[in-house]
Amino acid sequence: MIISKNNGKDVMNNIGEKIKELRERKKLSQQRFGNKIGISAKSISAYENGRCLPPLKVLDDICETYSTPYLCLSDKGRNMISNKISEIRKELENIEKIIGNDLSL
Repeated sequence: MIISKNNGKDVMNNIGEKIKELRERKKLSQQRFGNKIGISAKSISAYENGRCLPPLKVLDDICETYSTPYLCLSDKGRNMISNKISEIRKELENIEKIIGNDLSL
């Protein structure tokens, strides 16, 4: 999936805003919030300010640690993640077909 610079920036900002909202709701500093999931305050700041997009592993850790679903993401964020998952599933199907064909030889 190709994301235009503006669309990608919007997604990063939205996810960052959601992370910041969650952190503030929990009344935690960036340092304490990050410590609970094993990342630095500098990384939390970068996510919140839209300088970079957190990897799915970090989003998983945030959701698990702070008991919040991915549904807190915007529609664009959910769609981006959903599209990525669909792409990965298609690639896995292709790999399975290749392996299946190789095994039948």
